[in-house]
Amino acid sequence: MAVQGAQTGVVEPKRGAVITPVSRMAKFPCHITSSRSSDRTEPKQILRNQVQGYALRVQIRPTRDHLEDRMATSKNVKYSNGKPSSDGRAKFPWEYAVPDTPFWNNLPFTVARNFLCNYTDSEISSLPIDPESSLPKDQKLRILEELLIDRLTAKDAATAPKKFYDEDYVIWDRLWLGRFDIQRELGRPEAEETMRMLCERRRDRGNLSHLHTLAGMLLSKGSYEEAEKMEVDVKEWLESKLGKDCPQALGAWRIIVQAVWKQGAGRRKDAERLIGEMSEVIEGMRGGTYEMYQGDERGYFESMEESLEKWDKEGMGN
Repeated sequence: MAVQGAQTGVVEPKRGAVITPVSRMAKFPCHITSSRSSDRTEPKQILRNQVQGYALRVQIRPTRDHLEDRMATSKNVKYSNGKPSSDGRAKFPWEYAVPDTPFWNNLPFTVARNFLCNYTDSEISSLPIDPESSLPKDQKLRILEELLIDRLTAKDAATAPKKFYDEDYVIWDRLWLGRFDIQRELGRPEAEETMRMLCERRRDRGNLSHLHTLAGMLLSKGSYEEAEKMEVDVKEWLESKLGKDCPQALGAWRIIVQAVWKQGAGRRKDAERLIGEMSEVIEGMRGGTYEMYQGDERGYFESMEESLEKWDKEGMGN
């Protein structure tokens, strides 16, 4: 089930070279600013980078001093809550300072993050994107997709005759994850194929981050039993790495609750028990490591309950 392969693009003369396709530079001049650290990730940081629900593969800031400097000087950026870092969440590796400009403002945080983390600061400033653009969302997504395809093509060429996957799996995986997010946002059927490919080709078989994403897709298309089975293992893995009340584990919990609930009346008591346990964990977040996410998690929890109630009222479980 291979989705890998390059289309058209520019060949980089060496690793790290800026990709600036001339045909698009004239159309989409760019002056995006970003306060990111370099594109290099220490090996011991990789696992931590790969446990964010629905897509993580983001770099970790190398030092606390560097992080504090970024937090003090960053302007016109937003994080996963759509706001500047006013609650301390910027310290976590799954967060990212996305430029708060018209181009990025109507794109999901994960799409922006998983695109931008593939480029260094200097490369971002040279991308053929107009930060003030008010283009339709789908058109913006296609521009980002073309840029990622170009970069994959360039990396493939730069590592030939060896395989890019073999030479730099972490970057390869990150680029494909960026492509997946765009495919999913555009509603393309190949998004599931891409995610299954990433699951099958992951080097660390104990890393379940991509399975987390796949379980969410299975839930969305009605494969409830498969989604539940897959996500139970993911939830345990996330809790062992980050804690029971981390946003990622709670995201896994939501997938399980919905998958169990939608299997019918015979599983309703199991779902209600899980809902009660989840509510207790969320209410216990205050004063803990992830307390700044408590408001977000309450909102997600309430939305989940409303969607399940609506699902029942519409008779979708019959």
